[in-house]
Amino acid sequence: MFSGTPPSPALINIENGFATPFASNHADRTFSGSIYDGNGNICPYALRTSLGQNEWNPNDPSTITPPIRPLIIKGSSLYLGHYTGHYGHFLIESLSRFWAIKHPDYFSPYDNFIFHPFLHKCPPFKKFPPAALAFDAFKINPKNVILIDQLLGFEKITVPSALFNINHGVHHDMSTIYQALINNAKIFNLSPNIISDFLKFFSQTPASNKIYVSRRRTSGYHPMQNEREIESLFMNLGFFILHPEHYPYHKQLSMLNNASVLAGVEGSGLHNSVFMPKGSKVIQIGTPREPTGEIFNQKLCDSLSSVISYAVPFKGKITRGNKAIYDLNFIHQSLRKIL
Repeated sequence: MFSGTPPSPALINIENGFATPFASNHADRTFSGSIYDGNGNICPYALRTSLGQNEWNPNDPSTITPPIRPLIIKGSSLYLGHYTGHYGHFLIESLSRFWAIKHPDYFSPYDNFIFHPFLHKCPPFKKFPPAALAFDAFKINPKNVILIDQLLGFEKITVPSALFNINHGVHHDMSTIYQALINNAKIFNLSPNIISDFLKFFSQTPASNKIYVSRRRTSGYHPMQNEREIESLFMNLGFFILHPEHYPYHKQLSMLNNASVLAGVEGSGLHNSVFMPKGSKVIQIGTPREPTGEIFNQKLCDSLSSVISYAVPFKGKITRGNKAIYDLNFIHQSLRKIL
């Protein structure tokens, strides 16, 4: 797949271990908060990788003094890494340990599911559609989820290895997690309780299976100041313009799972290639912050579903910061060559 691919799925069972709370240091762009065994030794599987070109890296001591009388979480707990409301990081990091919930070689019922918070906002699980769908797919009751906000002890905690190490490597088994989400989205679409919504969905499903993901109406990063014109260009080439905020998450997965082409500026929206059929095309357009459009995390995502990746480098006039007016003719000519 790629150099640096994580090892095969594995886990560590810890009795009388504990977790330190999350803390960040913006001065040196590091963070801490991890899982330790009863002797105060850090669990290596609990760490976010510091390999690759990461903006933020873990800075936890390898050994600390075990706490005296911490709050103890009873029963069997499963550590699932960092929970974040940032879609891209949720997709490739928060989900990277879910394999342990259903893996036939390691299956065990868990009483609690444990996350550390992360650098981004942590919305309530039920109000963040990707988390709600994932929890439902893996039969996680949100009432049994604990977000670590203080020093905690555990009667028993299991720590799985992460299958996706950001900016470093991904194990092919990660694709089974995304397939579970797709399957759950299909079941949700067919639920008899939402048959009217189901029919409405198919009346709105685009005739074209070529999708352009627009950022124009989102609240996040907007590199294209002339994206309305970009949308028109893609529409003339037979693309459906997807504004993700207008569609329930399970509907988006259904669209993506039937897409032959997915295009957009580099970023989280294109990480959805993990839901696409084998042999599909992904076209990532560069931005002022990533001019080449060649994003390593995107290549890792694309490898999981064996899609064909294309990069259109940034060309245009930077107006301020990372915002720009894109060269429409250049994008048009590049797309004609790809398509």
